[in-house]
Amino acid sequence: MVVLDTNVIIDHLRLENKQASSLLTRAVQQHQKETLAISILTIQELYAGRSTQDTQKEQHLLATISPLRILPYNYEVAKLAGEIARSLDNPIGLADAAIAATTILSGGTLLTANNKDFSGIKGLTLNSLPIQEANTSQANEGLTTLANLGIRGGPSDLASNLDNYLYGDGKN
Repeated sequence: MVVLDTNVIIDHLRLENKQASSLLTRAVQQHQKETLAISILTIQELYAGRSTQDTQKEQHLLATISPLRILPYNYEVAKLAGEIARSLDNPIGLADAAIAATTILSGGTLLTANNKDFSGIKGLTLNSLPIQEANTSQANEGLTTLANLGIRGGPSDLASNLDNYLYGDGKN
């Protein structure tokens, strides 16, 4: 499993209609046989951005994250996140500590554009992709590219994933 840091999703949303390959698109290409996931706290971080006040941008966000597995924030994650924050010499934000703990407990690898935010965390496996500048040779085709690579979904899939997590078996 590959857990995507929030900056991977933000990079994808910002590169819409630009001539660059987003981190998310490259992650899908490089990890075709692995489950791609995000922490439920990533959704909170994304909604903290003002762009989600725009209905069209919010729909694009939902369509982007709906194919991804959503990992829960529970007692185990909270406990480990607190232990991570306590053990580091440099301060780490709540969301980053929770994303790191979620990744460790899921047995996954964290894909991020910024390894320094997660340096020194014991038991965390990091994978980094550099952010590409616009006007590279490969165009970012947004959701079309994700769909072409077998990642499909939409707002209804996200709602279903959240409903299953909140009210169902808790596996999404």
